[in-house]
Amino acid sequence: MSHVVRGSGGFSSSCGESACLPSVPSATKLYGAPMTTSDDLTEEELRIRVNELQRQNEKLRAAVIEKKNAEHEVREANREINRVLESVSTYLWSADVEKNGQLRYRCSSLSDPWACEPAAAAHPASPRGWPARVHPEDREKLERAMARAIEEKVDCVRGEYRIVAPDATLRWVREIITVSESERGIRRLDGIVSDITDCKRSELALYESEEKHRRLHKGMTDGYVCMDMAGHIIETNRPYRAMLGYSEEELARLTNQDLTPANWHPIEAEIVRDQVLSRGYSDVYEKEYFRKGGGVVSVELHTFLQRDAGGNAEAMWAIVRDITTRKRVQHALEEVREVLEKEVDKRTKELEDLNRALHLEILERNQAASLLQKSEERYRMIVETAFEGVWIVDSTGLTVFVNRRLAELLGYAADEMPQRPLDTLVDRDWMPRATESLRRVGQGVMEQYDLKLRRKDGEPVWVIVSASPLFDEDGQYAGALQMLTDITDRKQAEALLEEQQVKLVASSRMASLGVMASGIAHEINNPLATISGAAQQLDGALGASQPDKAHIVDLSAKIIRNVDRIANIVRALRTFAREGSRDPFEKVSIKKIIEDSLTLCTARFKAHGVKMIVPAISPQICVEARPHQVSQVLVNVLSNAHDAVADLPEKWVKISVVEVAGMVEIMVTDAGTRLPAECVEKMFNPFFTTKPAGKGMGLGLSISKSMLEECGGQILVDEQNPNTSFVIRIPTTQANSEGCLT
Repeated sequence: MSHVVRGSGGFSSSCGESACLPSVPSATKLYGAPMTTSDDLTEEELRIRVNELQRQNEKLRAAVIEKKNAEHEVREANREINRVLESVSTYLWSADVEKNGQLRYRCSSLSDPWACEPAAAAHPASPRGWPARVHPEDREKLERAMARAIEEKVDCVRGEYRIVAPDATLRWVREIITVSESERGIRRLDGIVSDITDCKRSELALYESEEKHRRLHKGMTDGYVCMDMAGHIIETNRPYRAMLGYSEEELARLTNQDLTPANWHPIEAEIVRDQVLSRGYSDVYEKEYFRKGGGVVSVELHTFLQRDAGGNAEAMWAIVRDITTRKRVQHALEEVREVLEKEVDKRTKELEDLNRALHLEILERNQAASLLQKSEERYRMIVETAFEGVWIVDSTGLTVFVNRRLAELLGYAADEMPQRPLDTLVDRDWMPRATESLRRVGQGVMEQYDLKLRRKDGEPVWVIVSASPLFDEDGQYAGALQMLTDITDRKQAEALLEEQQVKLVASSRMASLGVMASGIAHEINNPLATISGAAQQLDGALGASQPDKAHIVDLSAKIIRNVDRIANIVRALRTFAREGSRDPFEKVSIKKIIEDSLTLCTARFKAHGVKMIVPAISPQICVEARPHQVSQVLVNVLSNAHDAVADLPEKWVKISVVEVAGMVEIMVTDAGTRLPAECVEKMFNPFFTTKPAGKGMGLGLSISKSMLEECGGQILVDEQNPNTSFVIRIPTTQANSEGCLT
């Protein structure tokens, strides 16, 4: 290794003091005149001249000492520069462009591992020099950069490229080239080359690690949660959010303590203290989470500690698995096991009491033990196979693999399933849903949806499908992994529940009609009596010798008006009584709905002295809903209002209508006082009622709430009103109005 440092001037060598003293000049040179002898000078003149010569000699001596000190400082500076250059972990070079790239100097502590020999390095443009070490794929880029720096007089060129070390290994380097100019143009190139091979390897390893964990995180079917040390949720995946029913935004506002029942707080705190903080991870442990909307979820967690660069604990993350079903099965197993153990104990005791000393007793006991063992083996086999079905399909939808559980669920032998296409397993009506879901999975989306399958014998099977994409080594979509949970029983229960709900609605509707029956009969009897009287008068008028035409016309008009009144009552009854839960939405005037509803209620209100206050309502105010459902809700609320004020000294019910932000609000207010808060909370729960026993089932408001939610509306209690007030909200337009009637 050679280091060259050019000085800025000064002595190139040192000498002794005596060698540096000049000879005494002649008197002629000193004074410009012939030197006189001592005989010609007086003693005083001779003394003066000697003193002068001594002063000149002292000046020369001082100059020599100063130059020697300067030479010493230059040598020390050169040595210091050499020490600095030797400690630099980069390759430094400088080349004179005007002298055909002649190397002015170079310095590198790294030249031995991957630079060229000094002789070759003397000329960077030489094939034996540094450029010859550049990887062929990067050489052209480096040459273009150098040419541009020279031709365009760029101040600085930066780049990264590969070189081939003497041992044939590849090294990554980063080079910075600065350009110096003279008055004649570019004069010199100065370069700094740093070895960044380890950095590049670290970057590649980090990228591969991040990509691996990203794929793992995305393809997880278990939940993932990350929180800071105070328990604030930082990050979750979709299975975790689906498990608890919260959105990502909602979880960001919650803590682990908010989601965990209080009885688990000290247990989990102990695990964090004794395991996570002490060794960086926990054993797998169980706990519970609150689920949004009520209920708890049983889970098992494996928690890990995350530290910052300083080694301080900054966060914890955990893999979370829903074991609610497993817990339920375990509980059922324990119950069955207890029953079996009791039966075994009972049978054993009977055998011991009856045949203790007989050989038959032993045989029977052994036989009972054998039967028990077989029973336990069968039970163990059932438990081991009682988990979700696994279904793997390729990118075209052909079955690649199923587990024994799924094969049994569909009635096939395991070896019959491979290569089966979707349409042989999925119900025909559900094929578009299955195909679309697999298409979305192929785009990298994780899907969860209900699906109807067909068994080998044609029987339907309902399942929940949780599908995740599978990718090959090249990152291409290769198929889907689907976890199937049998929900056939749940679907049947839902169908039964829907059927029972329809019956409850019909029952509630008929009950309301029964309450209003006497009033409706009165409403019909009045116009019938009027029609009967008018018909008798008309008969007499027509039998007169000179019929009064004006009187006949008046009687006919009276009959027609009362017939129309009866027709309106019948129409309102038919609207109220019909089921029609699957009818399309209609655009209808709210005034017409209220008038039809009042037709059924007015007689009952009048009979009990309840004043009905209905301000004028614009016929232009319309809603988009099922008119008969809105009428049923309104009649139910009016009936409740009637019952609430029937025994009050002041009896009145008021209906008002306003339009607010795309909704029409019907407010039904009665003379009763504001409802207590505890009643408001339960008001719309099934079977909750404030009426005396025998006067209501508590289903009216619950059913009304369901009907309104079907059309995007709602019913609520106005807690700000000093009187009892219900607000019925109905949208003026449906978000998806396809199929609606106008």
